[in-house]
Amino acid sequence: MNNFNYIFFEEYKSLDRLCGQLYNMQYGITSYIEDMKHVSQNNYWNIPNWNSCLKELIRLRHIRNYLAHEEGAFEKNSCTQRDIEWIRNFYKCILNQSDPLAILQQTSTGFESHFEFHNTEQKYNYEHFPWSDIMAAIAIAVIILGIIGAIILCM
Repeated sequence: MNNFNYIFFEEYKSLDRLCGQLYNMQYGITSYIEDMKHVSQNNYWNIPNWNSCLKELIRLRHIRNYLAHEEGAFEKNSCTQRDIEWIRNFYKCILNQSDPLAILQQTSTGFESHFEFHNTEQKYNYEHFPWSDIMAAIAIAVIILGIIGAIILCM
């Protein structure tokens, strides 16, 4: 048995937490998917890979749900390295604001007036995203890894 299921599950949880921070909700990926589903084709026709991204998010959510709810699911190969890499890349896209909803927000004129998010009380909003918290956490992680590396080299 390979470790892909466990790695996939952890990567999915990280992405879900990130999306959850954007929406200030527990199930971030589901909120992201719902917002994508409710965008009119007239608003996303010029955004590359919109449909394929939506389909992939839905497919990956199904894999996550299977792993989370089916007994013995982790014993079977449910995902691939490609699935893990896709989640990691999408996570980076959100951080870089190059994901489909961010592109929609950046390119749509009159975005607020032409597009209503599925959950209007909890809008997808980068302005309220805790970038400084993420950067601080990354800096701390790098410092800790450096210390661990130095300790290992000294042994």
